[in-house]
Amino acid sequence: LESPLSLKYGTFCTIHSYTVKGITQRNEIRKLKNTS
Repeated sequence: LESPLSLKYGTFCTIHSYTVKGITQRNEIRKLKNTS
């Protein structure tokens, strides 16, 4: 069984990675808009 703490940490890591992906995608879109 996982402890609640590790479960919270795992959720945080998942959310964090999704956030980083979202920011990266937003930056890529901005670059594309700037070049066009």
